[in-house]
Amino acid sequence: VAVLALGAFVLFRPAAKSAPAPAPATSAAAVKPAESIAPAIREKSLAVLPFNNMSEEKDSAFFTDGIQEDILTNLALISELHVVSRTSVMQYRNTTKTIRQIAQELGVTYVLEGSVRRAGNKVRVTGQLIRAATDEHVWAKSFDRELSDIFAIQEALATEIAGALKTAITPQQKTIIAGRATTNVDAYNNHLKARDIILWSGISRATMPELDRLLHAAVQQDTNFVPAWLDLARVNFRSYRSPTTGGDRNQLLAGQAALAQALRLAPSDPAVIHAQGLGAEANEDLAGARKYYEQALQLTPGDVEVLGSLGGLATQERKWAEAMGYLRRAQTLDPRNPIVLWGAYNALLTLRQYDQALQNARLLVELQSDSLDAAFALAAVPFFSRGSRQEMETLLARLTPQQQQDPKVIAAKFNWYYHAIGDARAYVELSDRQGTDINFSDADSTMQYAEALCVLGQRDRAATLARPVLEQLNSKLAASPDDYRLLSSVAYAQALVGDRTATMATLDHMLAQVDRQPLRMENYIRANAGIVYGWIGEKDKAMDLLVPQLKVPSAATSSVHALRHDIDFFPLRGFPRWEAALADPAHSRPFKY
Repeated sequence: VAVLALGAFVLFRPAAKSAPAPAPATSAAAVKPAESIAPAIREKSLAVLPFNNMSEEKDSAFFTDGIQEDILTNLALISELHVVSRTSVMQYRNTTKTIRQIAQELGVTYVLEGSVRRAGNKVRVTGQLIRAATDEHVWAKSFDRELSDIFAIQEALATEIAGALKTAITPQQKTIIAGRATTNVDAYNNHLKARDIILWSGISRATMPELDRLLHAAVQQDTNFVPAWLDLARVNFRSYRSPTTGGDRNQLLAGQAALAQALRLAPSDPAVIHAQGLGAEANEDLAGARKYYEQALQLTPGDVEVLGSLGGLATQERKWAEAMGYLRRAQTLDPRNPIVLWGAYNALLTLRQYDQALQNARLLVELQSDSLDAAFALAAVPFFSRGSRQEMETLLARLTPQQQQDPKVIAAKFNWYYHAIGDARAYVELSDRQGTDINFSDADSTMQYAEALCVLGQRDRAATLARPVLEQLNSKLAASPDDYRLLSSVAYAQALVGDRTATMATLDHMLAQVDRQPLRMENYIRANAGIVYGWIGEKDKAMDLLVPQLKVPSAATSSVHALRHDIDFFPLRGFPRWEAALADPAHSRPFKY
């Protein structure tokens, strides 16, 4: 579904482990310090800083990070204790800032520091709890155990810290913590490696095979390991909904099967309940998803991940005030959490609230100075808001040869050439070097390549490339005749091979059932149909579908500056109704929420 990539320069995760991003070359106004939400400091609030890896095997950093995250997650179960998320504290790895500075920035009273030393089958975990305002060491202890007892260490550490802060872990919370444990070291290692991939590389066609291997190994090595089952469920749900990897119902079924195992083992765990919401959402049961998310939030009211899920759900339901309310609540609780900032940034772009989106982008650059994603986000706003190419072009030109090979950069270039500035020649040359547009499936990537060839006047070659794709899609459509994703791609391919009659019939079938499709997809279905109508010369039909999309918040049609050059809309260039729609000030105004 080609138009799904519009504006997708970001991957919703922390900075990649790559060479530092060059400072974005923007105007003075664009790089002034970000205005972040000032955190209100709560008495019983805590930040768990990244633990130091003291092991001789430095490649075991994933193990140290995993222990820190598990301790943080266990402490976050205590409802009266506010614990800052891992994504907020990661920026303080190897920091020169003082404990007091860190606490002020995160809005917490206490900071937990620690270290992990792993040698053979032994592990030592140390921790010290500091009251930041006075630099008072409230609690400190070392734990020396067998490696298989790592969860016992984590449980003991959480219990003792809770006691030091005069809070209590309830019997139910202790049961949940114990239910997450494994004594199988191999299972734990595989799970932590998978979690590291999810954090740093995301869920994509490139990472799915390794994630699947690691997580299946973990649950086979310990069939009662709840966190591994949960990650297996979440990975499949997210992959199923992805425009790049999604659409295969086997992914949904695999996620549901993994979730059933986690639910059998730990039905009262808030993480399991949250995953039930993700499963319901993946299955387009938005009412069920809301029920589970709200239930999880009652158990962990400070969980910004759950707040983000509720915000995303409200976005799908087009409840924009509610969506931004959840996102702002999450940002107030965790003001330096990049994942929260990314979610709000993308919602604000859709709402054409470019000034606010720029503020989030500035803060992301401040928090993730080595992040290419953050640099791209900041450089993209001037283009979406006023059509300025300078910021993005300068950033791309300043990348090092090593950065030019980064998959993030390649993905961003594909989007920039195709959906932003409409440079068909640059897109084709990049495709020739890379083989495929990594933002999409092979079929949709081939069709976009063919579309770019049409812009360059090579229609016969485009049709030759599209024919085998159409045959593959038709065979899939025979098994799922009402699949809106397949119908959209089939219509696109039919238009490229020049079969106008078949294209019209496919579009009629797709549009006839649009009201029965998920609410989140209605705008995209109509926008894609409008694109295809344009490519078969039915320009008025295209406009009848596209103009209403300009009047509602939709990522597919949020910026007229992108629409003006996007290759998808090439056949409409110069068409009076299209040019008038793009010039209409009403179609550039911010949406209220």
